[in-house]
Amino acid sequence: MFKSIAKWWQPAAFVSHPTERFVELDWLRVLAFGLLVFYHTGMLYTQNWGFHFKSNYLSTEIENLMLFLSPWRMGLIWFISGAALSCLLQKSPLPQFLMIRTVKILLPLLVGVWFVVPIQLYAQMQQEVGLTLSYVEFYIAFF
Repeated sequence: MFKSIAKWWQPAAFVSHPTERFVELDWLRVLAFGLLVFYHTGMLYTQNWGFHFKSNYLSTEIENLMLFLSPWRMGLIWFISGAALSCLLQKSPLPQFLMIRTVKILLPLLVGVWFVVPIQLYAQMQQEVGLTLSYVEFYIAFF
């Protein structure tokens, strides 16, 4: 395991084996995504952290665990992103890479803006100010 991690720092490893998968990076990505899901779900249950809306079941234990994860969770995600981008840049020319990544990032962003953000804001406004609009009326007013 450590030999395959050590070769990440050697640029020749990417050039000599462009199709090789880094299984350790894949498992690190799975772990980081699991922690990301836990972290954002935990925001519903923390007592002292502001979030869009809160559950009635608050916990200080979850808050303590999230405080433990907080200092290094984003660094882990940025490390994984940088390693994956480095591998992708070795396999395709820069203009093609930029076009593919723009499409792959822009489409989920637009789905989030059109579907996820309005639901989140609707739930928050119902909880905080007692919004009386139906979701369809709110959605039309939102846009």
